[in-house]
Amino acid sequence: MDSSIDKQNRSVARIAIDGYVVIDDLLQADEIDRVDESLRGIDVAAEGDRRFLDREWCRLLAHVIRHRLLKLRLLYLASRPVLCTYFRNEAESKRAPRLHRELHVPLAARCDSAQFSNWTDRQGIAHARATRELLTTMLVVRVHMDDRANGNGGLSVVPGSHTGADVDAERVTCNAPRGGAIVFSPLLLQASPPSDSAQPRRVLQFLFGPSDPPDGARWYY
Repeated sequence: MDSSIDKQNRSVARIAIDGYVVIDDLLQADEIDRVDESLRGIDVAAEGDRRFLDREWCRLLAHVIRHRLLKLRLLYLASRPVLCTYFRNEAESKRAPRLHRELHVPLAARCDSAQFSNWTDRQGIAHARATRELLTTMLVVRVHMDDRANGNGGLSVVPGSHTGADVDAERVTCNAPRGGAIVFSPLLLQASPPSDSAQPRRVLQFLFGPSDPPDGARWYY
């Protein structure tokens, strides 16, 4: 049986080399059930709901996840949750996003700083494109709330693309079981293919960042 240190070392190495790692057991069974209950009856648009940290249960869950990622040495000690977006993709949704990086971050207000550009408003939250320097300190945690199934979409990624170098690697599709997570750098090229399964694909996507962004800016949450 692998030791916890072996698991830590593999996870850290995978993030550094490939830009992502799959954690099959991020949440425990009772935690999954409580999140399921909290999500019941919530409908969201195709682009997701970015304001889930408004909900107390989601803030509590974010700190549970933070603690577990700290134990795996995937987060800096000062890291904190700065956003959670809830996605629910149904079989009839054929929206197929192109490969992209998660370059925009949520801030409390617009500011005059060379660290941020391309400002936009998303659900009443100011977002700006961050510098590579800031994004390398951040992590995306995509928690799957439904079991992986053929045609259920998964996540397409380009391994190694977070380095910024020319990458010849082809896309690979990765998935996580119910309560598991795909953890990746915001700089990784990735996309969510449409689901062809009758089973929904529900995802809570957390963004973790340093305690304070640069130049006196403040996170929205």
